[in-house]
Order: sequence, then C-alpha cells, then structure tokens
Amino acid sequence: QSKDNSFFSRDRPLRAVYAASVQLRAPASARSTMAHEILSTVKVAGGTLRRVKHASSSTKTDMIFAIYTPGAAVEPPEGWPVIYWLSGLTCDDTNFSNKAGAFATAAAERVALVMPDTSPRGDGVEEGDGWDIGTGAGFYCDATAAPWSAHYKMRSYVVDELPALVVKSFNVSATAKSISGHSMGGHGALTVAMSTGAYVSVSAFAPICHPTKCPWGDKAFTSYLGSTAAGAAFDATELMLAKGPFPALGEILVDQGDADGFLEKQLLPQDLVAACKAKGQPLRLRTQKGYDHSYHFIATFVADHVAFHATRLREAAVAAAEAEQKIAKLTPPTPAAAAAPPTPPTVAATPREKAKESPARRVEAEFAVLAESGSALATSGSEGDFQEVTAKLAAGVPFVKHCSDGKTRARTLILSKAGDKVGWKVGQSEASMLALKDVLEVRAGTSIDPSTVGDKKHPNGLAGTKVLRRCADGPGVCKKAFSLILADRSLDVELSSERECARYRAALERLVLDAKL
Repeated sequence: QSKDNSFFSRDRPLRAVYAASVQLRAPASARSTMAHEILSTVKVAGGTLRRVKHASSSTKTDMIFAIYTPGAAVEPPEGWPVIYWLSGLTCDDTNFSNKAGAFATAAAERVALVMPDTSPRGDGVEEGDGWDIGTGAGFYCDATAAPWSAHYKMRSYVVDELPALVVKSFNVSATAKSISGHSMGGHGALTVAMSTGAYVSVSAFAPICHPTKCPWGDKAFTSYLGSTAAGAAFDATELMLAKGPFPALGEILVDQGDADGFLEKQLLPQDLVAACKAKGQPLRLRTQKGYDHSYHFIATFVADHVAFHATRLREAAVAAAEAEQKIAKLTPPTPAAAAAPPTPPTVAATPREKAKESPARRVEAEFAVLAESGSALATSGSEGDFQEVTAKLAAGVPFVKHCSDGKTRARTLILSKAGDKVGWKVGQSEASMLALKDVLEVRAGTSIDPSTVGDKKHPNGLAGTKVLRRCADGPGVCKKAFSLILADRSLDVELSSERECARYRAALERLVLDAKL
C-alpha cells in the first residue's frame, strides 16, 4: 500500500506532535528494562522484528510475543505509537509476522506492531480437547473456572502486563496505542477496546462479534468462566448494547469476507452492526466479495487497517498538542523560562564544513539531516479546518509544481466535483486528473524517501522525492512541500508557507483514505 508514509506524513506528527504532548509522554522510568530474552532479531522493511520470551506474572508461564519497530536514526522520545495485534484460534505470535505482510506499511506509517501469543503454553498448562479450546484458544478473557483459572489469564496479560513490558523495554508509547485482530483476536480487540477506554482506535478482520450466541463462544465461556452468560463481559455485541456507545473510539473498522465458511454460525457481524446502530456507534463494515477466513484475506487489506490506525493516532496527537498549547497560553512563563536562551539549531553545519562541500553535496547532506530529524509542522485535526481546506481545493489553490525536468511551474491544485480526484490546472478534464484511490502516500517534503534508505553515503535515507531534491533551494522548499506518491510518478506541491502545506497535506491525507475505504 505504501513505501514510506502511505497516505500521510509520518515523522511530522509522530515526532514533532508527540514531542509537544504532555499526555503522550512516558516518564523517564519507563525506559528501564524488564526481564526478558530476545529469541531472534530480523531486519524487515528497514525496521526490526524481534521475538521475545519472558516470565509472565499473569499466566504464571513463559510467554512469547513479537514486536516490530520502524527503523530510525532518532527514535521518538515518547515511544513509538503502537498497534497491538491479537491473533485467532490455533495461532501464536508468528502467524501475523509470517503471513500478513504488514511491516512495510507499519514502517511507512511510523508505528510499532506488537503481536502476543493466543494462550499460555508449556508443562502443567491445560491443553484442552480440541483446537477451539485451550492451547491457541485463550479467547482473551481471564478464566475463573478450574482447571483453566491457574494459567488462562489472557485478558490481564494483553491489557496490563504486555503493554507495561513493551513500554519499559522497547520504547513504545504507553498511551498512543490502537488495537486490531482476526477472528478470536478480532473479538479480543473489540472487547478490550470497548471495556478499557485505553485505545485510540480499534479494527478487526472477521471478528467473532457475538460469542455468547455462537458455538465457539459457548464452549469457551462455559469452560473458562463456568457459563455462557458470564461471557457477556467479553462479548462485543453485548458490551455495545450495555455500555455503548464509545465515542472515544470513533469509527470502528471491520472487514469481513462473504466467502468465509464461519460467517453464518460463528461470526455474526450483523448482530454487532445492529447493536452499533441502536447505540449510535459509528461502524464501517466492509464486506469483501469472494474472500474467506484465511491470512490471504488479511494480507489483502492489512495495509488499510494499519493506515486507519496511524491516522487516528496522529489525530489524537494533534488534539493533545493543541490542548497543551491552550494550557501553555494560560500559564505565564517563569522568570527562568523567560530568560532562557533560544535553543540552538540542531541541523546547522559550520561555515568550515560548508566550505569543504560542493553545493550539490551540501544540499544532499541537508536532505539527509531532514530525513533523520523528521521535522515538519503539525497539522490541524479539526473538522472545520478540513471543510475549509476542501472547499478551497474545490475552487482551486495556486501552488508551485516541481517537475521532473528540474523546473518549477505555477499551477492550480484543484479537486474534482466528486472529491475523488485531484488535478493541477484550471479547466483540466477529470479524466486526466490523479485518482486519489491510486495515491500510495501523501509524503511530507521532510519525510524519508524509502527508496534512498540503505544508501552508502546516507544509510538512513534522504527526505522528499527525487523531483524535490532537484530544487536548488533544497530543504528550504521541502518544509513547505508535499508529494502525492503513485506507483509510477509523483505530484510535487510547494505552497506558500509551512502552515499552509501542513493544512492541505492533512486534508489530502484524509481524502485519500476516504477514497480507499
């Protein structure tokens, strides 16, 4: 789906905005290390995938999970925004890693992924009498009935223990987190998100939507909790009816294949749809024609889900930053703060260093510095701002178009009547405009170009696009530019200021996501 930033500017909100947000700062103590063992480390999509084993206080067994963190010269000090993935029946931590193909999009979106096991395992752990109970089938609840109650505490493990470990040991944010899952894991993601209030967003693939009304849920809850009725606290449909809506979650995204063999008897998405409608909870159920219950289905649409969560995480960061700014305006500076000298620039080269370099090499180095710093202006997440910018795009917005021949041309950025295409000339036919659904990403001029990562001179990559890097003004332009990236070309847009660039980039990010969904 994307190469660096998918639909949005990655490093801008996740570094600049999170850095400004008190709510998303982890305390210094959260960077300490908890006891764990790294079983394997693999580089993928420029980042690192680790398998980790640790002794769990919840399950009283060793547990294994996987964690992916994007590559970065400078990691966000508040920790990576993170998506927790809960797998389905018979799975462990490796299924999603090996089959979903989500890492390239996670790297582009600048989010971490955490993938726990689906049950406790090992000597002395009850295994069950089938593939739908016991090992590989913990159902994301805390068992209260013997013999399961000794070890099957997957709810506590996923909600409390695992996040605490990854926050303290792997530079993952404690609060900027979303959750998703498949089948039993989709059930887990929905119920955890609804009942804890701790997640920014939730999505699911083919979730078990009403487990107290299906055979899988009946068997699990009767075994683990003593009765099916006791499972209502772990049932997404029942939670929605009893405690919904959950406005903090915003729209819930669910993908369901219509060729899924478990659809009619086990998954029951129509029950969740009805409950959400009754309670006024936004729910987007995408029925995917011809798709079944397998990881082929997940791999086809997982990039949409990663981008969906990344968008919500950025919006939450913007809102938190704006709230802090309002508080800061009401708080007079202390004398010490007022007298504090300005922070020196972190990217400036000395005159001697600049004198040693040719203009071309100096500009290239500055692009490398931009890529490492990820500097860009935070965008506004307000609905009013989006509507205002969209109206201006419909009328036409003057901009400077950077072209592949190295020249710049005055053009007009204009949105089609349906809002699903964008052009660069007044009177341009819609047939020649760019379809927003074909845009792989809306990349900030200061975000990393993934095609440059691994370069011998600049292994961490260069900012912008090849077209923008032709500009003699270099990074000065990139701070007020963004690019619509397609498979075979890019539309490189320079606006009048960093702020205007941020506003229009944010609007186009949202329009692209709407077109894809």
